[in-house]
Amino acid sequence: MPTETRKLVIRVHRPGLRALLWGVCIVLTASAIYLAFEIGRRGAGYDSISAWKQRRELHQKIEQLDKRNAALRAQLAELETGQVSGRQERAELTRSVGELQDQVAQQKQDLAFYRGIVSANAGGTSVRIHRVTIVPGDAPDRFNLRVVLVQTTRAERNVSGTMTLTLEGLEQDKPATYPLERVAAEKGDPLKFSFRYFEDIDEPIVLPAGFRPAKVHVEVRVADRTGEPLTETFDWRVQET
Repeated sequence: MPTETRKLVIRVHRPGLRALLWGVCIVLTASAIYLAFEIGRRGAGYDSISAWKQRRELHQKIEQLDKRNAALRAQLAELETGQVSGRQERAELTRSVGELQDQVAQQKQDLAFYRGIVSANAGGTSVRIHRVTIVPGDAPDRFNLRVVLVQTTRAERNVSGTMTLTLEGLEQDKPATYPLERVAAEKGDPLKFSFRYFEDIDEPIVLPAGFRPAKVHVEVRVADRTGEPLTETFDWRVQET
């Protein structure tokens, strides 16, 4: 009776090799798909390499434009700073010139005052207008006029009299004058003075709407003197507070 013989086959199990083969297959498949995709795009007139080069050139141009933009912004800031500085310098120069002009006008008034003292005689007036000061009030149309009177002769007794003020300027671009009676903030009697050495006369005024003053006329009449009164004209210069 024949005996049945069975063959034993021994196989080596290699799980890593199978995974590697699957990986190679996937990579080849993906490469084939991408290659077909590129071939299709080339057939349609699209070149990925050229597109990549164009994108790189565009990025470079954008970087250059950004740098140029930053440089232009810096130049603009410097120009604006220079303009501001120039305006500030011009404003400062204008203010300095105005202050110097005020000082010159003040010195001219002082010089006239001392000349009057030196040249005073018995036949001349015994009062001089030493200074007229204009100070802003509590509103744009309100001001305070201060007139300083001094006695030029030997102060042996009081000197008295009256004083009138008149404003001259433009109203609606036409010449206009306003006596103190029309611009005085507080209506009252005419301005009177009586002093031995000097006196400050303060008078608050309110300017009419639309009136731009340019001159202040001051007239002084001494009580014990005959003849023409003392009259002087001063520029309208408002002092800074």
